[in-house]
Amino acid sequence: MQESLIHKPTLLVLTSTFPRWPNDTEPAFVYELGKNLLDRYRVIILAPGASNAKSIEIMEGLQVVRFRYFFQGGEKLAYGGGILASLKSNPLNYVLVPFFIFFQLVALISLVRREQVDLIHAHWIIPQGLVVWIFSLIYWKAIPVLITSHGGDLYGLKGRISGLIKKIVLLACQGITVVSSSMKETLMAMGIAEKKIKVISMGVDLTSIFTPAQDHVRAKKEILFVGRLVEKKGLVDLIHAFKLVIKEINDAKLIIVGDGPQRLLLEDTSRELNLGDSISFIGAVTKQDLVEYYRQSAVAVFPFVVARDGDQEGLGLVVIEALGCECPVIASGLDAVKDILVHEQNGLLTRPGDRGGMANAIIKILREPEWARSLAKKGRQDVLKKFGWEIITDRYKEVIDELIIGRVKGRIND
Repeated sequence: MQESLIHKPTLLVLTSTFPRWPNDTEPAFVYELGKNLLDRYRVIILAPGASNAKSIEIMEGLQVVRFRYFFQGGEKLAYGGGILASLKSNPLNYVLVPFFIFFQLVALISLVRREQVDLIHAHWIIPQGLVVWIFSLIYWKAIPVLITSHGGDLYGLKGRISGLIKKIVLLACQGITVVSSSMKETLMAMGIAEKKIKVISMGVDLTSIFTPAQDHVRAKKEILFVGRLVEKKGLVDLIHAFKLVIKEINDAKLIIVGDGPQRLLLEDTSRELNLGDSISFIGAVTKQDLVEYYRQSAVAVFPFVVARDGDQEGLGLVVIEALGCECPVIASGLDAVKDILVHEQNGLLTRPGDRGGMANAIIKILREPEWARSLAKKGRQDVLKKFGWEIITDRYKEVIDELIIGRVKGRIND
């Protein structure tokens, strides 16, 4: 397909996570993917509304439409940690779910009636994939559907009914992408055909943003965590491990970047362990500030665990971001993380929940900075080969073209 086509195919992207305004601290991977696809496609984003966010706007070439699903001030599902975290933190938010699904469906129908849509790309099986499946039942026009699962929607929604819904949605769509090979295995165990599933992670800007800085001197005893403060991130284990670390290295510091529903619990845990000023809770930061933390820290630690409801990491983009900045990395050895890290080759892996093992790994990194630096340099080389946006975008273009090539050919011939 030539990039010079006068009429670009139109992608309609459904998501529940998207920046609400410039320099928002919400995860931006759907936004970044959309931008990188603009050279070949026209991209429309359908995202949830939020206070102070525009209902319709153009963001760097992306046409963004935000739907309202409750009265102003009551839309508490989509942002500040994600839908699953919102439901866990306050079960009353389940009341919002049917409103969210209904009004996203109404907005989807309205957009398809106005626009010549060539493909619908739904991020997350539930709710976006479910919305598109309902749409396909009531709307006559056949439009190919691509569903991307990021992990929480696959692992965190347990139970017979939710499992049945996921399977129905995935069987009905035309294509599926998942962000790690372990997720592909999970889908195949559910009875989804292997040929339908592609493993394509979200990308990271490893050429202009998440890069090493030659003039930075790393803080020799600064330990960094980055991520949402939710159960599957394993922060409780990291804080307990840090207590063991400072018994050996008493001036070590732990920097926690991110926010979420577990923040008060984690702050209480640090006080109970008498960690005092040794731990800093920074909160959410912009991408530009985040890069500086990666560049200055001695090690980044990602103690992922399987949450009590089964939720777990689909991949762990923060691991890739840290390695992009040549920050040494320690992470729990969940299957998904093994798509990124090889133990003692480009980082260190510990058993999920093993506080003693995590503490020992941190101490080793802090005491052997040259060795740690060599791991991080190898880590950057490895992620450049697999996770840069150029590579990820090309792989998505292949999948999208395969799904809509017949429709595009017909339009060109006309």
